[in-house]
Amino acid sequence: ILLATAQGMAIKFSEEEVRPMGLVAAGVSGIKLDEKDEVVGMEILPGEGEIFLLTSDGKAKRLEHSDFPDQGRYGKGVRVWSLPGKARLAAIGGGKPHHVGSIHLNKGAARSTRLDAAGVRKRESTKGDAVVELKPGEEVTAFTLGWTVDRFVPKTVEIKKKAAARKAGAQPVR
Repeated sequence: ILLATAQGMAIKFSEEEVRPMGLVAAGVSGIKLDEKDEVVGMEILPGEGEIFLLTSDGKAKRLEHSDFPDQGRYGKGVRVWSLPGKARLAAIGGGKPHHVGSIHLNKGAARSTRLDAAGVRKRESTKGDAVVELKPGEEVTAFTLGWTVDRFVPKTVEIKKKAAARKAGAQPVR
């Protein structure tokens, strides 16, 4: 699991560190937050692909998930972006370079972009690529990726079982 904060920090830990709980439980803490910081995104790290980081001023960069060291939950995490001025990390997303996502703004319509519109950088890199042009007063508020089906498996097995059951005179398999 990867959690990222508005001040450019992120922590990666195993989902096995989060114990199962009942409905009335309060949960467990994933990352220690500084004052005036907040979590802006969470990703289940994929086996392949990169993590897309997007700032409030429309800049983005991609990181390999191997750039995030394994840590225990509820630590401070590591710096993923030293942000200039009033910019803050607005959102994260994970996927392959050809995936398309929507950038949501505080004013105006959402805009689409491919993840590969931003270059792959190292965690220490302070540069990002401008992936959306913003008008005065606009800022990025969120990023959403359309879900993709990695593999399609047809239901031919179920259909063949039903046909075989009819030929045998038995009740259809459900």
